[in-house]
Amino acid sequence: MVFEKLTQISKPILWSSFLLGVLLSWSVLSGDNLGRVNLLYLIILYVIFPCFTLIYSFISYFYSPLQLGSFSTLIISVIQNNHFIFTKYKKEYLKLPQSDSLKLTLFYFSQLAAMSFSVASLLVLFILLITTDVHFIWRSTLLNSEHILNVLELIAIPWQFWQGAQPNLELISISQDNRLLNEVINQSNSLSVNLSSSNWWKFVLAAQLFYAFLTRFVVIMLLKTNFKMRWKKRNLAENKNLFDSKNNEKQNKTMSQLYKLSAKDISQNYAINNWANIPFPLLEDIRMSLTGQSDSIFNAGPSATDSERLIAERWRETQLIIVKSWEPPLAELSDFMQNSMGYILPLDIRNETVVEARDFHLQEWFRFVDKNTQWQVLLIPELSHKMIVNKPQ
Repeated sequence: MVFEKLTQISKPILWSSFLLGVLLSWSVLSGDNLGRVNLLYLIILYVIFPCFTLIYSFISYFYSPLQLGSFSTLIISVIQNNHFIFTKYKKEYLKLPQSDSLKLTLFYFSQLAAMSFSVASLLVLFILLITTDVHFIWRSTLLNSEHILNVLELIAIPWQFWQGAQPNLELISISQDNRLLNEVINQSNSLSVNLSSSNWWKFVLAAQLFYAFLTRFVVIMLLKTNFKMRWKKRNLAENKNLFDSKNNEKQNKTMSQLYKLSAKDISQNYAINNWANIPFPLLEDIRMSLTGQSDSIFNAGPSATDSERLIAERWRETQLIIVKSWEPPLAELSDFMQNSMGYILPLDIRNETVVEARDFHLQEWFRFVDKNTQWQVLLIPELSHKMIVNKPQ
Protein backbone atom coordinates (compact mmCIF):
# COMPACT_ATOMS: atom_id res chain seq x y z
CA MET A 1 0.00 0.00 0.00
CA VAL A 2 1.16 3.53 -0.71
CA PHE A 3 1.03 4.60 2.96
CA GLU A 4 3.47 1.87 3.94
CA LYS A 5 5.96 3.29 1.44
CA LEU A 6 5.32 6.87 2.56
CA THR A 7 5.73 5.91 6.21
CA GLN A 8 8.98 4.11 5.45
CA ILE A 9 10.42 7.03 3.49
CA SER A 10 9.22 9.66 5.99
CA LYS A 11 11.27 8.23 8.89
CA PRO A 12 14.47 10.22 8.19
CA ILE A 13 12.38 13.34 7.61
CA LEU A 14 10.50 12.84 10.88
CA TRP A 15 13.62 12.21 12.94
CA SER A 16 15.56 15.08 11.38
CA SER A 17 12.68 17.50 12.07
CA PHE A 18 12.25 16.13 15.59
CA LEU A 19 15.92 16.68 16.45
CA LEU A 20 15.83 20.16 14.94
CA GLY A 21 12.72 20.93 17.02
CA VAL A 22 14.40 19.71 20.21
CA LEU A 23 17.52 21.82 19.63
CA LEU A 24 15.69 25.04 18.71
CA SER A 25 13.02 24.69 21.40
CA TRP A 26 15.54 23.90 24.09
CA SER A 27 17.72 26.87 23.15
CA VAL A 28 14.72 29.23 23.26
CA LEU A 29 12.72 27.78 26.16
CA SER A 30 15.70 27.24 28.48
CA GLY A 31 16.08 31.04 28.65
CA ASP A 32 18.92 32.92 30.25
CA ASN A 33 20.81 32.08 33.42
CA LEU A 34 17.85 33.35 35.49
CA GLY A 35 15.39 31.08 33.67
CA ARG A 36 13.71 33.95 31.84
CA VAL A 37 12.32 33.23 28.36
CA ASN A 38 11.61 35.99 25.85
CA LEU A 39 7.94 35.71 24.95
CA LEU A 40 8.44 37.43 21.59
CA TYR A 41 10.95 34.78 20.55
CA LEU A 42 8.33 32.14 21.27
CA ILE A 43 5.77 34.01 19.17
CA ILE A 44 8.22 33.98 16.28
CA LEU A 45 9.07 30.28 16.72
CA TYR A 46 5.63 28.84 17.48
CA VAL A 47 3.23 31.20 15.66
CA ILE A 48 4.89 33.20 12.89
CA PHE A 49 7.26 30.44 11.72
CA PRO A 50 4.53 27.70 11.51
CA CYS A 51 2.12 30.03 9.69
CA PHE A 52 4.82 31.14 7.25
CA THR A 53 5.94 27.57 6.48
CA LEU A 54 2.34 26.40 6.04
CA ILE A 55 1.65 29.18 3.54
CA TYR A 56 4.97 28.47 1.85
CA SER A 57 4.04 24.78 1.55
CA PHE A 58 0.71 25.58 -0.08
CA ILE A 59 2.32 28.00 -2.52
CA SER A 60 5.11 25.57 -3.35
CA TYR A 61 2.55 22.89 -4.16
CA PHE A 62 1.18 25.06 -6.95
CA TYR A 63 4.51 26.66 -7.88
CA SER A 64 7.01 23.82 -8.17
CA PRO A 65 10.33 25.78 -8.14
CA LEU A 66 9.69 26.76 -4.51
CA GLN A 67 9.84 23.08 -3.53
CA LEU A 68 13.57 23.17 -4.19
CA GLY A 69 13.94 25.03 -0.93
CA SER A 70 11.73 22.84 1.23
CA PHE A 71 13.21 20.83 4.08
CA SER A 72 11.59 17.58 2.96
CA THR A 73 13.03 18.03 -0.54
CA LEU A 74 16.47 18.49 1.00
CA ILE A 75 16.15 15.28 3.00
CA ILE A 76 14.89 13.36 -0.06
CA SER A 77 17.84 14.71 -2.05
CA VAL A 78 20.20 13.31 0.61
CA ILE A 79 18.37 9.98 0.44
CA GLN A 80 18.66 9.83 -3.34
CA ASN A 81 22.36 10.69 -3.42
CA ASN A 82 23.46 8.54 -0.48
CA HIS A 83 24.15 4.94 -1.44
CA PHE A 84 24.99 3.52 1.99
CA ILE A 85 23.11 5.02 4.94
CA PHE A 86 19.73 5.53 3.24
CA THR A 87 19.74 2.58 0.84
CA LYS A 88 16.40 1.12 1.96
CA TYR A 89 14.73 4.54 1.97
CA LYS A 90 16.01 5.22 -1.54
CA LYS A 91 14.51 1.96 -2.80
CA GLU A 92 11.13 2.80 -1.27
CA TYR A 93 11.24 6.33 -2.69
CA LEU A 94 11.91 5.04 -6.19
CA LYS A 95 8.84 2.80 -5.90
CA LEU A 96 6.59 5.84 -5.61
CA PRO A 97 4.78 6.90 -8.79
CA GLN A 98 6.92 9.63 -10.40
CA SER A 99 3.98 11.67 -11.66
CA ASP A 100 1.90 14.67 -10.65
CA SER A 101 1.26 12.95 -7.30
CA LEU A 102 4.96 13.51 -6.46
CA LYS A 103 4.21 17.15 -5.61
CA LEU A 104 1.47 15.99 -3.28
CA THR A 105 3.93 13.54 -1.72
CA LEU A 106 6.47 16.31 -1.05
CA PHE A 107 3.69 18.46 0.40
CA TYR A 108 2.72 15.57 2.66
CA PHE A 109 6.34 15.11 3.78
CA SER A 110 6.68 18.82 4.58
CA GLN A 111 3.62 18.68 6.84
CA LEU A 112 4.95 15.58 8.58
CA ALA A 113 8.24 17.40 9.17
CA ALA A 114 6.41 20.42 10.64
CA MET A 115 4.27 18.26 12.92
CA SER A 116 7.33 16.33 14.09
CA PHE A 117 8.97 19.68 14.89
CA SER A 118 5.91 20.75 16.90
CA VAL A 119 5.81 17.48 18.84
CA ALA A 120 9.47 18.00 19.81
CA SER A 121 8.68 21.57 20.92
CA LEU A 122 5.76 20.41 23.06
CA LEU A 123 7.91 17.72 24.63
CA VAL A 124 10.65 20.25 25.49
CA LEU A 125 8.07 22.64 26.96
CA PHE A 126 6.59 19.94 29.21
CA ILE A 127 10.03 18.84 30.39
CA LEU A 128 11.10 22.40 31.25
CA LEU A 129 7.81 23.18 32.99
CA ILE A 130 8.21 20.11 35.17
CA THR A 131 11.92 20.34 35.92
CA THR A 132 12.64 24.10 35.95
CA ASP A 133 11.11 27.40 37.03
CA VAL A 134 10.37 29.08 33.69
CA HIS A 135 9.50 32.79 33.62
CA PHE A 136 8.28 34.53 30.50
CA ILE A 137 9.25 38.13 29.86
CA TRP A 138 9.34 40.43 26.87
CA ARG A 139 11.59 43.27 25.82
CA SER A 140 11.11 45.78 23.04
CA THR A 141 12.42 49.22 22.15
CA LEU A 142 9.54 50.16 19.83
CA LEU A 143 6.55 48.26 21.23
CA ASN A 144 4.63 48.99 24.42
CA SER A 145 2.16 46.89 26.41
CA GLU A 146 -0.86 47.98 24.36
CA HIS A 147 0.85 46.97 21.12
CA ILE A 148 1.75 43.57 22.53
CA LEU A 149 -1.81 43.07 23.88
CA ASN A 150 -3.36 43.73 20.46
CA VAL A 151 -1.05 41.20 18.80
CA LEU A 152 -1.53 38.53 21.46
CA GLU A 153 -5.32 38.94 21.51
CA LEU A 154 -5.33 38.38 17.76
CA ILE A 155 -3.21 35.26 18.18
CA ALA A 156 -5.44 33.94 21.00
CA ILE A 157 -8.71 34.18 19.04
CA PRO A 158 -8.84 30.39 18.29
CA TRP A 159 -8.93 29.46 22.01
CA GLN A 160 -11.23 32.11 23.45
CA PHE A 161 -13.01 29.33 25.36
CA TRP A 162 -9.82 28.87 27.46
CA GLN A 163 -9.79 31.95 29.67
CA GLY A 164 -6.64 30.93 31.51
CA ALA A 165 -4.68 31.10 28.25
CA GLN A 166 -5.93 34.57 27.28
CA PRO A 167 -3.50 37.52 27.55
CA ASN A 168 -4.37 40.65 29.53
CA LEU A 169 -2.79 44.06 29.93
CA GLU A 170 -1.85 43.54 33.57
CA LEU A 171 0.00 40.32 32.84
CA ILE A 172 1.79 41.92 29.89
CA SER A 173 2.83 44.96 31.96
CA ILE A 174 4.17 42.82 34.79
CA SER A 175 6.09 40.62 32.35
CA GLN A 176 7.85 43.54 30.66
CA ASP A 177 11.55 43.50 31.47
CA ASN A 178 12.86 47.10 31.42
CA ARG A 179 15.83 46.80 33.69
CA LEU A 180 17.36 43.90 35.51
CA LEU A 181 17.89 46.16 38.50
CA ASN A 182 14.15 46.50 39.09
CA GLU A 183 13.87 42.90 40.15
CA VAL A 184 16.75 43.25 42.60
CA ILE A 185 15.33 46.37 44.23
CA ASN A 186 11.71 45.22 44.43
CA GLN A 187 12.37 42.07 46.43
CA SER A 188 9.03 42.39 48.16
CA ASN A 189 7.19 42.10 44.86
CA SER A 190 9.44 39.45 43.33
CA LEU A 191 7.22 36.51 44.26
CA SER A 192 4.06 38.00 42.73
CA VAL A 193 5.96 39.06 39.62
CA ASN A 194 7.44 35.59 39.19
CA LEU A 195 4.06 33.94 39.66
CA SER A 196 2.48 36.28 37.13
CA SER A 197 5.19 35.80 34.53
CA SER A 198 4.93 32.02 34.98
CA ASN A 199 1.25 32.13 33.99
CA TRP A 200 2.27 32.64 30.38
CA TRP A 201 2.86 28.90 29.95
CA LYS A 202 -0.85 28.34 29.22
CA PHE A 203 -0.78 30.88 26.41
CA VAL A 204 2.46 29.40 25.03
CA LEU A 205 1.02 25.87 25.20
CA ALA A 206 -2.18 26.93 23.44
CA ALA A 207 -0.19 28.71 20.71
CA GLN A 208 1.94 25.62 20.14
CA LEU A 209 -1.05 23.28 20.08
CA PHE A 210 -3.06 25.35 17.63
CA TYR A 211 -0.54 26.94 15.26
CA ALA A 212 2.23 24.35 15.34
CA PHE A 213 0.39 21.06 15.89
CA LEU A 214 -3.35 21.09 15.16
CA THR A 215 -3.11 22.99 11.86
CA ARG A 216 -0.55 20.50 10.56
CA PHE A 217 -2.55 17.57 11.90
CA VAL A 218 -5.66 18.74 10.04
CA VAL A 219 -3.68 19.28 6.82
CA ILE A 220 -2.12 15.80 7.12
CA MET A 221 -5.54 14.20 7.60
CA LEU A 222 -6.84 16.02 4.52
CA LEU A 223 -3.80 14.91 2.54
CA LYS A 224 -4.29 11.31 3.63
CA THR A 225 -7.90 11.49 2.50
CA ASN A 226 -6.72 12.96 -0.79
CA PHE A 227 -4.18 10.16 -1.18
CA LYS A 228 -6.80 7.51 -0.51
CA MET A 229 -9.17 9.03 -3.06
CA ARG A 230 -6.39 9.34 -5.66
CA TRP A 231 -5.21 5.77 -5.20
CA LYS A 232 -8.76 4.46 -5.15
CA LYS A 233 -9.46 6.23 -8.45
CA ARG A 234 -6.14 5.00 -9.82
CA ASN A 235 -6.88 1.40 -8.85
CA LEU A 236 -10.37 1.65 -10.34
CA ALA A 237 -8.90 3.11 -13.53
CA GLU A 238 -6.26 0.38 -13.70
CA ASN A 239 -8.85 -2.32 -13.13
CA LYS A 240 -11.11 -0.74 -15.73
CA ASN A 241 -8.24 -0.50 -18.21
CA LEU A 242 -7.35 -4.12 -17.54
CA PHE A 243 -10.97 -5.15 -17.98
CA ASP A 244 -11.28 -3.04 -21.14
CA SER A 245 -8.06 -4.42 -22.56
CA LYS A 246 -9.29 -7.98 -22.03
CA ASN A 247 -12.59 -7.10 -23.62
CA ASN A 248 -10.81 -5.39 -26.48
CA GLU A 249 -8.70 -8.50 -26.98
CA LYS A 250 -11.90 -10.43 -27.42
CA GLN A 251 -13.66 -7.74 -29.40
CA ASN A 252 -10.83 -6.86 -31.76
CA LYS A 253 -9.98 -10.34 -32.97
CA THR A 254 -9.08 -10.91 -36.58
CA MET A 255 -10.84 -13.61 -38.53
CA SER A 256 -7.92 -16.01 -38.06
CA GLN A 257 -7.97 -15.44 -34.29
CA LEU A 258 -11.71 -16.00 -34.17
CA TYR A 259 -11.25 -19.33 -35.94
CA LYS A 260 -8.71 -20.37 -33.31
CA LEU A 261 -11.18 -19.58 -30.52
CA SER A 262 -14.11 -21.34 -32.16
CA ALA A 263 -15.10 -24.99 -32.44
CA LYS A 264 -14.32 -26.52 -35.85
CA ASP A 265 -16.42 -29.67 -35.78
CA ILE A 266 -19.08 -31.62 -33.87
CA SER A 267 -18.05 -35.20 -33.20
CA GLN A 268 -21.12 -36.38 -31.25
CA ASN A 269 -24.66 -36.71 -32.45
CA TYR A 270 -26.60 -33.46 -32.57
CA ALA A 271 -29.84 -31.86 -33.70
CA ILE A 272 -30.00 -28.91 -36.07
CA ASN A 273 -32.02 -25.96 -34.82
CA ASN A 274 -32.71 -23.95 -37.96
CA TRP A 275 -33.27 -20.68 -36.09
CA ALA A 276 -32.37 -18.63 -39.18
CA ASN A 277 -34.74 -20.67 -41.38
CA ILE A 278 -32.11 -21.20 -44.08
CA PRO A 279 -32.84 -23.28 -47.20
CA PHE A 280 -32.62 -27.07 -46.95
CA PRO A 281 -29.70 -27.41 -49.45
CA LEU A 282 -27.53 -25.29 -47.18
CA LEU A 283 -28.49 -27.47 -44.23
CA GLU A 284 -27.26 -30.48 -46.19
CA ASP A 285 -23.93 -28.75 -46.87
CA ILE A 286 -23.54 -28.13 -43.15
CA ARG A 287 -24.40 -31.74 -42.26
CA MET A 288 -21.85 -33.02 -44.75
CA SER A 289 -19.16 -30.79 -43.26
CA LEU A 290 -19.51 -32.20 -39.72
CA THR A 291 -18.30 -35.53 -38.33
CA GLY A 292 -21.25 -36.17 -36.02
CA GLN A 293 -24.62 -37.45 -37.15
CA SER A 294 -27.65 -35.17 -37.24
CA ASP A 295 -30.50 -36.86 -35.35
CA SER A 296 -33.16 -34.29 -36.04
CA ILE A 297 -33.90 -30.96 -37.66
CA PHE A 298 -36.30 -28.47 -36.09
CA ASN A 299 -36.87 -24.76 -35.89
CA ALA A 300 -37.31 -22.74 -32.72
CA GLY A 301 -36.75 -19.32 -34.28
CA PRO A 302 -39.17 -16.46 -34.99
CA SER A 303 -40.63 -18.27 -38.03
CA ALA A 304 -41.28 -21.55 -36.17
CA THR A 305 -44.71 -22.92 -35.35
CA ASP A 306 -45.84 -23.66 -31.80
CA SER A 307 -45.37 -27.40 -32.30
CA GLU A 308 -41.81 -26.88 -33.59
CA ARG A 309 -40.95 -24.70 -30.59
CA LEU A 310 -42.36 -27.34 -28.26
CA ILE A 311 -40.13 -30.01 -29.82
CA ALA A 312 -37.11 -27.75 -29.58
CA GLU A 313 -37.76 -26.88 -25.94
CA ARG A 314 -37.96 -30.57 -25.02
CA TRP A 315 -34.63 -31.36 -26.70
CA ARG A 316 -31.94 -31.70 -24.02
CA GLU A 317 -29.10 -33.17 -26.06
CA THR A 318 -26.49 -31.33 -28.12
CA GLN A 319 -27.89 -29.09 -30.81
CA LEU A 320 -26.53 -26.77 -33.47
CA ILE A 321 -28.34 -23.46 -33.69
CA ILE A 322 -27.93 -21.77 -37.05
CA VAL A 323 -28.31 -17.99 -36.92
CA LYS A 324 -27.88 -15.08 -39.27
CA SER A 325 -24.60 -13.42 -38.39
CA TRP A 326 -25.73 -9.88 -39.20
CA GLU A 327 -28.72 -10.05 -36.88
CA PRO A 328 -27.92 -9.09 -33.25
CA PRO A 329 -28.52 -11.77 -30.59
CA LEU A 330 -31.99 -11.46 -29.11
CA ALA A 331 -33.21 -12.05 -25.57
CA GLU A 332 -35.52 -14.76 -26.91
CA LEU A 333 -32.52 -16.77 -28.09
CA SER A 334 -30.68 -16.18 -24.81
CA ASP A 335 -33.67 -17.51 -22.85
CA PHE A 336 -33.87 -20.58 -25.06
CA MET A 337 -30.17 -21.32 -24.58
CA GLN A 338 -30.45 -21.33 -20.77
CA ASN A 339 -32.00 -24.83 -20.74
CA SER A 340 -29.98 -26.41 -23.55
CA MET A 341 -26.42 -26.85 -24.79
CA GLY A 342 -24.46 -27.08 -27.98
CA TYR A 343 -23.08 -24.84 -30.70
CA ILE A 344 -24.04 -21.66 -32.54
CA LEU A 345 -23.16 -21.28 -36.21
CA PRO A 346 -23.43 -17.66 -37.43
CA LEU A 347 -23.84 -17.53 -41.21
CA ASP A 348 -23.97 -14.65 -43.64
CA ILE A 349 -26.37 -15.70 -46.40
CA ARG A 350 -26.95 -13.73 -49.55
CA ASN A 351 -29.07 -14.98 -52.40
CA GLU A 352 -29.11 -18.47 -50.83
CA THR A 353 -25.33 -18.50 -50.85
CA VAL A 354 -23.07 -18.54 -47.80
CA VAL A 355 -20.56 -15.68 -47.92
CA GLU A 356 -17.84 -14.59 -45.57
CA ALA A 357 -19.21 -13.19 -42.32
CA ARG A 358 -17.95 -9.83 -41.18
CA ASP A 359 -15.50 -9.76 -38.28
CA PHE A 360 -17.50 -7.39 -36.09
CA HIS A 361 -20.62 -9.54 -36.53
CA LEU A 362 -18.73 -12.61 -35.34
CA GLN A 363 -17.21 -10.66 -32.44
CA GLU A 364 -20.71 -9.80 -31.28
CA TRP A 365 -21.70 -13.48 -31.32
CA PHE A 366 -18.54 -14.46 -29.42
CA ARG A 367 -19.41 -11.94 -26.69
CA PHE A 368 -22.95 -13.29 -26.59
CA VAL A 369 -21.86 -16.93 -26.29
CA ASP A 370 -19.29 -16.08 -23.56
CA LYS A 371 -22.24 -15.48 -21.23
CA ASN A 372 -23.39 -19.08 -21.68
CA THR A 373 -20.66 -21.52 -20.68
CA GLN A 374 -22.45 -24.57 -22.12
CA TRP A 375 -22.36 -23.08 -25.59
CA GLN A 376 -19.62 -22.54 -28.20
CA VAL A 377 -19.35 -20.69 -31.47
CA LEU A 378 -18.85 -23.06 -34.40
CA LEU A 379 -17.00 -21.86 -37.51
CA ILE A 380 -16.64 -24.51 -40.22
CA PRO A 381 -13.42 -24.16 -42.30
CA GLU A 382 -14.99 -25.96 -45.26
CA LEU A 383 -17.83 -23.48 -45.35
CA SER A 384 -15.38 -20.62 -45.05
CA HIS A 385 -13.52 -21.90 -48.08
CA LYS A 386 -16.82 -22.39 -49.83
CA MET A 387 -17.76 -18.82 -49.00
CA ILE A 388 -14.83 -17.56 -50.95
CA VAL A 389 -15.51 -19.86 -53.92
CA ASN A 390 -19.25 -19.13 -54.03
CA LYS A 391 -19.08 -15.48 -53.06
CA PRO A 392 -20.97 -13.43 -55.66
CA GLN A 393 -18.82 -11.25 -57.88
